[in-house]
Amino acid sequence: MSLFTPEQIKEMGEMWASDLFTPEERIAAISDLSLEERLAGANPAEVISYLKPKLKLSEILAGLSVSEIEELEKQLKQLKRQG
Repeated sequence: MSLFTPEQIKEMGEMWASDLFTPEERIAAISDLSLEERLAGANPAEVISYLKPKLKLSEILAGLSVSEIEELEKQLKQLKRQG
């Protein structure tokens, strides 16, 4: 039986890691891991928030060509009819 909760063990590991390794050493260690290994144990809500675009809709649309915007309009009209 453990004397510590999983959360306490995680906090201790983070504390020790920050004392034992420089930021450069941590980056080097993490860069060798696969994506699955890096995301293991991560909170899904936090991961999704990193994947969401940081641009406003107007900024996203400003980068599109006229034909791309017309295609989007066509798709939106189709979705509106279906829904």
